[in-house]
Amino acid sequence: MMAGTMGLGGIEEVAKVAAPRNELFLIAAVKTAARAVCIVMIEVLPQFYMQTSLLSLTFEETSTQAKGKQLAFLALGAASITKIVYSFWSTFPERDPGKPFIQASRIVLALAALLCIGTLIVCSLRIFHTFDCPSHLWNLSSGCV
Repeated sequence: MMAGTMGLGGIEEVAKVAAPRNELFLIAAVKTAARAVCIVMIEVLPQFYMQTSLLSLTFEETSTQAKGKQLAFLALGAASITKIVYSFWSTFPERDPGKPFIQASRIVLALAALLCIGTLIVCSLRIFHTFDCPSHLWNLSSGCV
């Protein structure tokens, strides 16, 4: 069951059993909310944040060409996160007060989208301050280190 859940197969099976046959949209809402948690919050966002740290920590030792490659990979990561946020909003289930699963999935998707946007903003600031700060390190709470 857990292996299927991480691959979202288990969640689909639970939703199929729980939902009547005419409410297949519930399966899509549960899968999208589970994808937000499994893929975005555990994989994509931490990886993007750590890539900005790698750029900052290796700034002095890397060549201009290597910095360009790192910035290109960061741009691809930002585009990936933006695509994920768009896919959340495009598959956002319709508002239906009588269906608690739909309301819960709307909340999870909204929180995941806000987390993605916040991470993009913080990482963009970290990239900018990599070139601006003398130590090339910047934190949200303390500024240049």
